[in-house]
Amino acid sequence: MLIQDINSINAADMDFRVDLFLHMTWVDRRLNLSHLASGQAFHTLPSYVIDHIWTPDPYVTNAKDAAITKLTTTYASVTLYRNHTIKYSARVYSTIACQMEFYGYPMDVQTCAMIMQSFMYSSKEVEFDWRKWSPVMINPELRLLQFSLKQPLKNYVNRSTEDELGQKVIQLVVELEFSREIGHHLVQTFVPSFLVVALSWFSFWLGLEAIPGRVTLLVTSLLTITTLFTGIKEGLPPVAYVKAIDVWMAGCMVFIFAALGEFVVVRVLNVMHAAQRLHPSYLPPIPNSPSISPPQPPSPSPSVSSSSFLLPPSTTTPAAPLSQSDKYDQHLRRVTVISHGSRANNTAPTNTNNYNNGLISHHNHHRDHYTRHLHHNTNSRNRKPLDARENGHVGLSVGVGIGSSEDSGGGGTRPGLRSNWDPEAGWMGVGRVAPPTGRPRQQIGRLSLQWIDPKTGEKKILWKEIDKASRVVFPLMFLLFMLIYFPILVSRAF
Repeated sequence: MLIQDINSINAADMDFRVDLFLHMTWVDRRLNLSHLASGQAFHTLPSYVIDHIWTPDPYVTNAKDAAITKLTTTYASVTLYRNHTIKYSARVYSTIACQMEFYGYPMDVQTCAMIMQSFMYSSKEVEFDWRKWSPVMINPELRLLQFSLKQPLKNYVNRSTEDELGQKVIQLVVELEFSREIGHHLVQTFVPSFLVVALSWFSFWLGLEAIPGRVTLLVTSLLTITTLFTGIKEGLPPVAYVKAIDVWMAGCMVFIFAALGEFVVVRVLNVMHAAQRLHPSYLPPIPNSPSISPPQPPSPSPSVSSSSFLLPPSTTTPAAPLSQSDKYDQHLRRVTVISHGSRANNTAPTNTNNYNNGLISHHNHHRDHYTRHLHHNTNSRNRKPLDARENGHVGLSVGVGIGSSEDSGGGGTRPGLRSNWDPEAGWMGVGRVAPPTGRPRQQIGRLSLQWIDPKTGEKKILWKEIDKASRVVFPLMFLLFMLIYFPILVSRAF
């Protein structure tokens, strides 16, 4: 057997076509060769002579079709030798079915066999065997498109097969091992898909100023990789198991989808950050103008104790320069009146209530002044928003709880004065509030949206930091994916 050409290795139909020269030799003592000249060793006859002599009936068991090549005539010949040996030669083409497995596709190795046996005769009547020297040869100029053919070819005689009646059958087997070349898929599959994934990483540099361009880039990348994956699957049968190319394409789609998900997360964090910048919890700034001062409490009546109106204690001895934290604390003490209620006569509540009303009006006026001053400082000095619970600050909502009565029933009691912010009891009585320490930091629950780097002093915004980290994390993770994928793929192929 001489294999002249192998072409049309079809993975979708799981078959290949082979063109070969088939040579069969057998001995028939019944032939009368008296017409041969005395010095003539053999005589070649045309192909139609085969119809008038006995011939074996080999056929390829896994062939979808087979035929003798014809052009102007049938490419076959019969040679008769003086020792009653008959040699039959023909140019045959056949489409051979091959049970392919695509676990390692596109670096898979397919082993296909061409099996020949007698169709009508039993092994006792006809016995097939290979020629002793060079039973199967191959064209040295044979080149395959996407495969390389392992040589030398493996051929053997299978004597352990039985037919449907339980009789032993002798088979001639030729195994062809096709190893798929990675070059084609490296150019057509791996490199384009890698470039599409790398293209999706450019969205990390666009920022949120170009939202339409960023969304278009990511969605286009996802659609491109899906179209590329669909084109690859068209040349393969719809197998039920996972192929190596499926793992690669799924990994690429996951990375692109992760980039799209990163954009959604960054966008949500940006919206949260912008909303907190519009409605932050600021510490009221210290007023520069001394023209606004809190109203003085009314003169206490003889029945009211002088301890009912406690002002922040003042020191008479020279003090050291105050720190920023002490200044904030002292400023809040100035605008907050802490008093303790005491029992008095019938005229005391009237004076005290008048004082309370004046104190509340002063606090409202003071809060309006701080609000205007706050907006001015926000535009000119670019002040950072502070979170009340993070740094121990509270907004200027002083006086909301002023005037609650100690005892609603019975008479003879007057309301006590108490501020919402108590340096000793804390905000609304919940825990002690410490003076401001550290850097200002914005939070949503436990998530910090903005902070100041203590080492560099630069302002850090969470969504921008996620974008910066993604520029490094995504390429490194994809590199790790390739370092795991390709060694496993090569080890399974070889």
